[in-house]
Amino acid sequence: DGSYGQPTNENVARTVLTKLFLNTKGGSWKSAKLWASGATPCSWDGVTCTPQGVVTHLRLPNNGLNGAIPSQIGLLSTLKELDLSENVFPSIPSQVGLLKSLTALNLFDCELSGTLPSELGGCSQLDTLLVHKNQISGTFPSEIAALPWLNRL
Repeated sequence: DGSYGQPTNENVARTVLTKLFLNTKGGSWKSAKLWASGATPCSWDGVTCTPQGVVTHLRLPNNGLNGAIPSQIGLLSTLKELDLSENVFPSIPSQVGLLKSLTALNLFDCELSGTLPSELGGCSQLDTLLVHKNQISGTFPSEIAALPWLNRL
């Protein structure tokens, strides 16, 4: 089928999501049912997939995540919503800007500091960007302000 040697979407998702689990003290999460288990990532708490098993939503608000969002998050190319609000992260990795299908990024009240990465301008479908209740500094990147669908900040 021409895909020999190429990772499947499920393998990529498993790798990226397991890295998130390990980076953010997954053993201390409030809800981590089936995470880092042999089960398909589509059955893990907070993960939503298409019927074909493609990850489209990651929703883990107020779940006790504490640590760095892995740069590999940018490999979840089919992600439409990323809601990690009310957890603790030092910053937003620039690789989030690789998520071309992302329509909603919710990272409010996460103790984020520093600047918003201008690479978020690569999220061409983004209509919701919630980053309030953080310690973000600097100017708002023009690359983000230019997003055509952005209507909720």
